Amino acid sequence: MVGISAKNQIYISLWHGMPFKKICYLGDVDYIGMEDYTAKRICTSEVMRSIISASFHEKANNVYITGQPRNDLLYKEYPIKDIINDLPSQKKIIYYIPTFRENMNNHKYSDGEGIKDNNFLRVFDFDINLLDQFLEDIGCILILKLHPYEEEYFNNIQILSKNIYNIKSSVLLERNIDINQILGQSDCLITDYSSVYFDYLILNKPIIFLTPDIQRYKEKRGGFTLEPFENWTPGEKVTTQKELLNELSNLFIIKEDKYKEYRNTINNIVNQHQDNNNSRRVYEQFFK
Repeated sequence: MVGISAKNQIYISLWHGMPFKKICYLGDVDYIGMEDYTAKRICTSEVMRSIISASFHEKANNVYITGQPRNDLLYKEYPIKDIINDLPSQKKIIYYIPTFRENMNNHKYSDGEGIKDNNFLRVFDFDINLLDQFLEDIGCILILKLHPYEEEYFNNIQILSKNIYNIKSSVLLERNIDINQILGQSDCLITDYSSVYFDYLILNKPIIFLTPDIQRYKEKRGGFTLEPFENWTPGEKVTTQKELLNELSNLFIIKEDKYKEYRNTINNIVNQHQDNNNSRRVYEQFFK
């Protein structure tokens, strides 16, 4: 954080999402300099105000509940077929958006092992052919969006199989697209410990939490900002590919969405504003 601003400037820290992983002063390492009392900060709810305040050693009255401007883009969809060539338009879309384990830019900040043998699910029973055939059978495609720290694992590879695709941050950047613009047109999210699920809750669509390494990850990160993990993650928790396929079968074949009300409950706690007026609220808070 740069702690210098001119007298005629308003410095607003938008951050890149509400933290689910412990960061800055909530983490095990004291990030000196991450606090900046010249900045105005935003958040999405009273609960998140407390987390942002504690993470940055910021006064709570300098953290404003406006919602995140980036979440306005959940309502401004960008056609995914313009990013991925020959995408079957009749199939349902599942996104897999995990956080990183290996920081390929600086291993000092890694939180686990990297992807091995193209096993992007990090499960012991990974079988891409079985996964691809299952997706074909249920009429879905899986779009993988790795964390930028790990995108080199599938560098320049867009199609992993008939029904499994890979999107890189650079592709989105070239088209001036935010990830939330393509999340809005999906049918299901698979994630792990990424805060992307806070954003996705606004859509009230199914979420699956794939967490094969949860104990190791919690020990490495010192836990999460909201505990216990199971209570704050409104979706099925799976640790193997078999369990993942079973839950996808429940959602897309049996049509059983048993976490719908639970998602709504958590959403109301972490997202006070559930509309596309976050940018307006930021403007009105700081510039009017």
